Amino acid sequence: MLEEKASFRLPANVRRLARQVWAIRKWRAEEIDAIARAFGDPGPVITRYTAPDCCDAEGVRQGPLLARLRPFLNGGAPGPDGGNQLLLLGDPGSGKTAFLVLLKMASISLFWPRGHYCALIKLGPDLTRQLERLRHSHKTILLLDGYDEDSETWRRPSERLIEILRETRFFRRVIIATRPSLVPPVAAHAGNLVVPIDSNPLPALQLAPFTNAQLRRCLNKTFRPRLLDRLLFRSHARANLAMNCLRHTSSLAARPLLATHATFLTDPPPTASAAAACGALATGWLRAEARAMADRRPGEPPSPEQLGDGCAALAALLFEERQDGVDETELINHGIRWPELRLIPEISVNGSSLLQRNADGHFRFAHFLIQQHFAAMRADQRPQIARILKTLAP
Repeated sequence: MLEEKASFRLPANVRRLARQVWAIRKWRAEEIDAIARAFGDPGPVITRYTAPDCCDAEGVRQGPLLARLRPFLNGGAPGPDGGNQLLLLGDPGSGKTAFLVLLKMASISLFWPRGHYCALIKLGPDLTRQLERLRHSHKTILLLDGYDEDSETWRRPSERLIEILRETRFFRRVIIATRPSLVPPVAAHAGNLVVPIDSNPLPALQLAPFTNAQLRRCLNKTFRPRLLDRLLFRSHARANLAMNCLRHTSSLAARPLLATHATFLTDPPPTASAAAACGALATGWLRAEARAMADRRPGEPPSPEQLGDGCAALAALLFEERQDGVDETELINHGIRWPELRLIPEISVNGSSLLQRNADGHFRFAHFLIQQHFAAMRADQRPQIARILKTLAP
């Protein structure tokens, strides 16, 4: 029996197919560009990402984050009692933003269920306006990052969280990333972590610090082994140096941040604290940048201390203006008050630099923890900054 032949009308559909392919490519490019404007280039995040684990309130590991989060994401439509909102808790530099960016990148690829949407938003005073632009809220996974960077949070953290929960209650799922110090203490409920909000338990997941094995994997992605290293089954020499610097910081949640920028780690942090580790990272970066500027700048190059003063002035400006980035025009305008800012445009913003420029050309620090470190250098002169840093302190 002969098989019936199918009839394809390829010529008639080519133009329509081309339009669809072009629309998909354009949409993905716009989505990636939006991520780059708010969070920086997502490329290094994907290539260097190392999956973190979750832990309970006592610090006992409970397995990979994605495995713990999957039941929450795969659940059905939210009922009248809620259950569609979750807090992702983690100290600064523990990988919260990287995980949310990874989820968003997965949503614009083939790793996302059809008919469902994902929105990644950086929290700020314009949250209501951003939410109003989103369609299909009942089919959207909403990812909210930067709770500790939101100027509204600095003034009234408890009330701000309640506002966010109320405005996002109709989305299919909502994940809010924040540091634990800005929410009520976590408690155990039926084997899971919850945060009591208005007498209601809000589900939470807490990121665990990187183990030495996870740290090694992350460093091997930051410093790709050369051909000889691969033939001899060994790591890059810079990865080994960074591993020696960070080995004693096993309890430090900022290990993912430090591993990502480990190029500038030359000395171990004096103590296993986030402030000390961030200080060691910033010191190494300023020294490397001063050497690089001496090679490319005629005349007398600035010292690491002068570059540090410029970064401190930029961090103070970002806190006082309640912005996450400034362009060159704003730097020039504020340079009358802070002459140190004149050095900022000369600093390299490539690769793993602690100073970055987003897709809009705005100068911003690679991580909010870095901005906090430099702002602390001006806290004695700026009471407003001192109050903000006190609010953010663990």
